[in-house]
Amino acid sequence: MMGPYSSDLLEKTAMVFFQNGGNIVSADPAYMSLIKVAEATGATWKPIKLKDDWSHDLPAMEAAIDADTKLVYICNPNNPTGSMTDHEELVDFCSRVSEKVPIFVDEAYLGFLDDAAKKSMVSLINEGKNVMIARTFSKIQGMAGLRVGYMVAQPETLAIIQKITRGGMGISLPSVYAAMASMDDIEFSNKTRKLNSECREYVYSVLDGMGYSYVPSSTSFIIFPIEMEGKAFLEKMTAEGVGVRAFNIMDKNWCRVSMGTMEEMKLFGAALQKVLA
Repeated sequence: MMGPYSSDLLEKTAMVFFQNGGNIVSADPAYMSLIKVAEATGATWKPIKLKDDWSHDLPAMEAAIDADTKLVYICNPNNPTGSMTDHEELVDFCSRVSEKVPIFVDEAYLGFLDDAAKKSMVSLINEGKNVMIARTFSKIQGMAGLRVGYMVAQPETLAIIQKITRGGMGISLPSVYAAMASMDDIEFSNKTRKLNSECREYVYSVLDGMGYSYVPSSTSFIIFPIEMEGKAFLEKMTAEGVGVRAFNIMDKNWCRVSMGTMEEMKLFGAALQKVLA
């Protein structure tokens, strides 16, 4: 089922699954698009803190499932932390737990892994498991403005969602053709992956030099704690011509920076050293 981007599909799934209430189990922190729509529709969120290594606490998530749980949501690699959950552990979890409750795995950033195809949960669909997978062309393909995404699930699950939401509406034909072409452009994806990795390593070196810790990333962004209130930090970085995100996670202020060109990351590094000096 296609949509104008993967978040649209997450939100449509939330509207359908939680129109009669229930609860959703996910990590905390997590990508909040599906969760916020679920809450607005009438759901209760059951957040489970990530483990100390920033991976999903799968045993705790399984233990949180009850008779009112309508969906388990997993973002892997996770957003906003950029961290990965072990592939074999996640396969085992999804295979078993999907027999009790549907599982939605958001793989928006999976393309930044060197072995992305081997880390997907999509093979569980062929095994008949009640698992949903979402992908987007806005990350590794760099097509955010064209708004194309898709989800893969069991036919009966897609039929329930499409009955209410008309899944493919909102996608322009040029976007569809661009997405198709991008799937064949392996050279571009490989180049993006390489340049992204080089920029991540550069930002790691800047943070190491400043004595800042960070969450090792499998994505196109890095998150790290800062000793400054988020809004004030953003204002100072913006004044230096640099746009980043600020989060409050576990009562700490964090900066999340997306990878651009190496020149842009050097601008970021200089601004960061000035603002946090």
